[in-house]
Amino acid sequence: MGSAVIVDVVRTAGGKRNGRLSGWHPADLAAETLRALQQRNDLDPALV
Repeated sequence: MGSAVIVDVVRTAGGKRNGRLSGWHPADLAAETLRALQQRNDLDPALV
């Protein structure tokens, strides 16, 4: 098995209770960051 490395980072917005992000489920917010990493680094999701 190969070694895991950090290739990039993406920040998410910080939210407040009942703020703009209150309608977002945490899993959906995390998915957006993972999609951004995939696109920015041309990653194959099947390999992750």
